[in-house]
Amino acid sequence: MADHNQAKIEIYLSQSEVKMALDMLSIKYNFVVDELAQLILDGEIATGEAAEFLIEEFDFDPEKSLELIDKLSENVIEPFYLDRNEETIEDIEEENIEPIVTQSSKTNWRDFIKPKVLQTGMEELGKASSGDVSRVRNYLWKNLGLNKAEEVIVILSWLARTRELTKLWREDNRFKGILKKYISIKYSDSLTETAMNKFTPALLSLALDMVLVEKLGISKEDSAMISMAIINQMPDDEKPKYILIAYIDSKDNSFNWSKVQELSGNLQLAI
Repeated sequence: MADHNQAKIEIYLSQSEVKMALDMLSIKYNFVVDELAQLILDGEIATGEAAEFLIEEFDFDPEKSLELIDKLSENVIEPFYLDRNEETIEDIEEENIEPIVTQSSKTNWRDFIKPKVLQTGMEELGKASSGDVSRVRNYLWKNLGLNKAEEVIVILSWLARTRELTKLWREDNRFKGILKKYISIKYSDSLTETAMNKFTPALLSLALDMVLVEKLGISKEDSAMISMAIINQMPDDEKPKYILIAYIDSKDNSFNWSKVQELSGNLQLAI
């Protein structure tokens, strides 16, 4: 990486909205984010193609998608926002929520997911967001881009408790888009289209795996344990449908994900 661009790339990655867009583009170009930023700075990424990808795959506003790519390629590094739903910069700034948990460089996940700890975090989130689901979704998007694992887990737990977790992946085009792309990488495009038509336990399993393991870098065993804690927050009438996403092995008490398999042209949990 060229030394003269290193400082610019660090500034890019410090801006959450820029970082999230680069994360998405890294899916298309198969480069890690800092390498992708270098290619953009060097003018080796076709700006129109990159903007089209953001528009088509993640439902970004066309004008703002072009603006983002242009600003990156022109080395403009002042903060800017992606306007997806006709929100103004002021609207987004008003939705900022103070951190609801203390971040740690080495979190003990067994302690973090204890009911009292999660309950406290969810209560703080409810108060800070006034229970507004759209604000909570925006806050999740922001913290996912910043790799703030503790915040993300609390938010997912709150969404599960309020019957909003599955709606997140069905209704919000940002999350629906990254899940669709993730599945298409692991499976075929035709299978992806079929799977996305109806939200199933297999899709929620893949969504949580994508967030906890692939994005946040939490181990398979810890992420399986965390996913069980998240599902446990669901109301009693919704929980049974998703409870088998992960399980405890009775032989060694380890936490494991149930495998997702292709069966009869769709994705299902192998249970």
